[in-house]
Amino acid sequence: MFDWDPVRDRNTRKCVESKSVNPSAETQERRELELKDLNNLIYQQNLKLQRLESDMSKRDSELIALRKRARMLDEILRYKATLGKLTITMEQAEQFARLTVGARNYNHIGDPCDSLNTEPAPLMIRDVSFTDEEHPHVNGIAAIEGTNKYEDVPPDTHSGPKLIQLSQRDLSP
Repeated sequence: MFDWDPVRDRNTRKCVESKSVNPSAETQERRELELKDLNNLIYQQNLKLQRLESDMSKRDSELIALRKRARMLDEILRYKATLGKLTITMEQAEQFARLTVGARNYNHIGDPCDSLNTEPAPLMIRDVSFTDEEHPHVNGIAAIEGTNKYEDVPPDTHSGPKLIQLSQRDLSP
């Protein structure tokens, strides 16, 4: 029943002995593989962290730029609101014109050049530095005869609204 073969037994014994000797080598090999896997995983996670950090720094700089833009927009809106408060409406201009017409010492001579500017473009300002018989002085300044210089006139001698003088006072070279 039993076939006992000593050669076979020797081979089996060698196999068993090699397996008993190899467990430490096999565990060492498994350990090295696990270490490689873990190192690879750590490397991948470090790469992911670096990408996330760079992305976060980019987004942080974008956020700073957006905050600056928001502050500028806020300043613009405040400026616009201030301008809106300072800008007079047509109705207010008409009220002022009615009040000015009824004012004391206002001698308005109808001028065909007088017009009301309703466009948002800047006004075309005319030069008001002229003098003639009807208007001997402008803005309380009278021309000195024979020269291009002007002298101050007391403000009580000039009636009517004050005009803006755009020319230079001393025109001599």
